[in-house]
Amino acid sequence: MKKPSATQGAKYAFLAALVWLVAGTAALATPRNATVTLSNGEVIAGKVSITPGSQIRLYVGEKQVRNFGLEGLARIEFEAEVEKMQHKYVKGEIGRGIDPIIALEQSYPLREFLVHAEMRDGARLSGAFGTVVFYVQAGGGTQKYVVMRKQTGKVGQKLEDIVYIRKIEFHEDEQPEAKAPEAPELDEKGRIMVRVPSAQPDAELYALSYDKLTRLKPEKTAEAGAFKMEWPLGESAWFAVHAGNRIAVGWPNAQVKPEGPEGEALWNLTNKFLHEEPNFFTVRQLLAICGSSERRDTIYSLVILTREEKKQWAEKPWRLSIWKWKYDSDAQTMRMLGEGMFFRIGDTTKAAPPEVELSGELHRVKRGPAEWVVGAEKAP
Repeated sequence: MKKPSATQGAKYAFLAALVWLVAGTAALATPRNATVTLSNGEVIAGKVSITPGSQIRLYVGEKQVRNFGLEGLARIEFEAEVEKMQHKYVKGEIGRGIDPIIALEQSYPLREFLVHAEMRDGARLSGAFGTVVFYVQAGGGTQKYVVMRKQTGKVGQKLEDIVYIRKIEFHEDEQPEAKAPEAPELDEKGRIMVRVPSAQPDAELYALSYDKLTRLKPEKTAEAGAFKMEWPLGESAWFAVHAGNRIAVGWPNAQVKPEGPEGEALWNLTNKFLHEEPNFFTVRQLLAICGSSERRDTIYSLVILTREEKKQWAEKPWRLSIWKWKYDSDAQTMRMLGEGMFFRIGDTTKAAPPEVELSGELHRVKRGPAEWVVGAEKAP
């Protein structure tokens, strides 16, 4: 058996070794109330957060990767799928009748974890886990837990010597009566049904998750106006419908900007920072802005991006995107948080870009456990 090289081990470090515990403090993201159960039976009640700016990454199946924050989680459990004492190996001498790989009597504990995540809307996901750091605040201090795919100990240690997080259960003490939403009914690929009654038979549907602006890639079904879309892990979504030479983008009340002098000032500020943001696309056209339904300091902007001149490898590209901004109303500054792309054309000298319009109807989304309806008369 060939022993993995040090280079290979480093290459796959994001799937490798170790759940370990160290004391420490950190600048924490917004924590959530939770109960943490360790493998040694210890139970810790406190507040749990992750490193600011990071996300939890879950590998579902062979190709699907899901990223999400703590806000969508109800419970997460770490199952020791493999648990054994691993022998230590050394290289032998080739050509002297000695096996090139020798198993020593020395051994160390080894665990490999399968992770089960239950979301607040009832959906469940399982798979391998990318590295994440949990901070647990309890008893006046903060403990840091670094969780990775594989846990290894040292030679001479036993399995019970290596403590790991068995599960984290999140709860909201201030809302004990809150009713959990119904679990979504997903197909075998983790997709939910989305219906757009107003869509023409040849229309294409585009979607971005509301907060993280992840492309959700709706696919047509045999039924007119019906699509199967990747479930956005508890978030709502932005939708756009492309038919012929027209794209209609769902936007709050089809309003270009908030009303009054404050809306005008916010438009001008967004336009200023839009053009100052370093980006491959040198021409930026601001189409609309709106505030977030979840955060007062977040602004969304709908933009068209292109270039003044062709590049040898890029031609004349065109892109329709949503840009998300962090808005500081006191300092009157904006910082770009992310971009989600609805639609693009590789070369506008070969294909004309579509006309873009705003649609209040496509922003009204009724989300049910079995299906979503885009363009519902009343959205919850």
